[in-house]
Amino acid sequence: MPKFRYLALVAAGAMMLSPVGAAYASSAHQAAKKPVLTLSKVGGKAAKKGAKVTAGLAKGTDLVATIGSGGKASCSKSAITAKVTANPNSKGKATLSLTGDSISKCTISVTGFSGLTVTMKPVDLPADVTVSAAKGGGNVTISETKSSKPIGIEALVNASSVGAGTLSCFFTAKSISGKVSNKTNSVKVSGAKLTLNTKLSGSSAALCGAVGSTAKLSVTYGPLKSGSKKVFVS
Repeated sequence: MPKFRYLALVAAGAMMLSPVGAAYASSAHQAAKKPVLTLSKVGGKAAKKGAKVTAGLAKGTDLVATIGSGGKASCSKSAITAKVTANPNSKGKATLSLTGDSISKCTISVTGFSGLTVTMKPVDLPADVTVSAAKGGGNVTISETKSSKPIGIEALVNASSVGAGTLSCFFTAKSISGKVSNKTNSVKVSGAKLTLNTKLSGSSAALCGAVGSTAKLSVTYGPLKSGSKKVFVS
């Protein structure tokens, strides 16, 4: 009989403890959740709403826009600035506002033409940015804030050497996708397709279109930082 009472007590104890254990496990699970954007390391402190995130071109890289089949613009200096607008747990998506993008020290080559020079600048900022966790880092999408303001680049091409004056060529898209690497703290866009925006280009449309009606943008920014701390995707 004592043996049976002992087993009964054990069973009763297990029944009493199981809700506590479940609550503890649930609490631990909740505590284990990390925000999408963290500082200094994967799973580190959360990047706070309103935090500023910056990055220049990754070392040894250029911003490159390949235009049509015979044009190429390359810029050796560029930097971005964004502000964190939301940073939920890792099952959600962090959002940022891309508020600044400077581009300079650019050159251009177009098959059949010589003596061309170019300056490049982004169009229609701010842009919306979403970041979600993925293996080794995250996925990022940069998109227009509204349909009347597509994102992209404006290439101001000085074609005086061929008697065409300055051409204003706009290449835009509704959104651009890229990848974030935790290993290098960088965001990379590879061959994002942009389309010549004839409505914005106006009288330059025909001449810009002669070079190419599409462009492919490739650029890597890094390291991503908030203040002095590197930014990771958890």
